[in-house]
Amino acid sequence: MTPRNEAQDAGSSKSVWRFAPLAIILVTLGAGYALGLNRYLSLGYLAETRNALQAYVEANYVFSLLCFAVVYAVLCSIAFPVTSILTITGGFLFGLVVGGVASAIAATLGASVLFLAARSAFGDFLRKRVSGVAKRLADGFNENAFGYLLVLRLAPVFPFVVVNIAPALFDVKLRTFVAASFL
Repeated sequence: MTPRNEAQDAGSSKSVWRFAPLAIILVTLGAGYALGLNRYLSLGYLAETRNALQAYVEANYVFSLLCFAVVYAVLCSIAFPVTSILTITGGFLFGLVVGGVASAIAATLGASVLFLAARSAFGDFLRKRVSGVAKRLADGFNENAFGYLLVLRLAPVFPFVVVNIAPALFDVKLRTFVAASFL
């Protein structure tokens, strides 16, 4: 093999691996649905099990809070569409302040994982091909990424998962994404 062919093979192999985080997310999301997780992540299930959940949290407060945050972050990172239900659950189980802070931290961590996965898989490829509405989004992120992302987070125009992925496609820095997402 010539040096040029080795370099091409290495580049080709590297480009395939950039999709690994996204593949893990999709497989985990599919497994969650296949296992019926969506049945347990509903307001109906929360209402049915509220007494047992509250008793468990009272007996194991710190462990429960950590488990809640980890589950929230994981589900957010795989784009499982239950963030609003998890936020309500956090407030119900841990109170407005502790539940709210735990939800914000966990949502930011999970969103950041999804952001990084999207950026590694599609960032360079899509960034070079933007036009139309995507071009206007890109221009908005280029002008003021923090402010633009903050407005997208606060205005319920786009789903949470879209606001996690879009900035990854438009070269938003991770620290900017984390700061705006946490707020």
